[in-house]
Amino acid sequence: MQVVYSQKSANEIVQLAITGKLNPDPIGQRPPTAQGYAKSEEIIKSLLSGVGIGMITLRDISQDEEMQKIYPNVLYLVIDGGHRIRALVKFYQNKFGVSKK
Repeated sequence: MQVVYSQKSANEIVQLAITGKLNPDPIGQRPPTAQGYAKSEEIIKSLLSGVGIGMITLRDISQDEEMQKIYPNVLYLVIDGGHRIRALVKFYQNKFGVSKK
């Protein structure tokens, strides 16, 4: 098994999720645990303040024939960070605001 690390910006993550190339809710990923946007707001506050939101772990399935049968046209599955990705997407889509931003 080869492990490759790469960095993606928050915008790249959002664009991958919006276009369906990144699946933040694959089978086995923990579903949202809280209602409302309180936790998501804190995630975005951390990002906007420069603190960051920690490492998000993705699995590249672009060349995995078996996974492409389950997730056609998806490039990445979330291993860790599904809630953070969902928060980024919802903030980008103006589903909630943080500090009037």
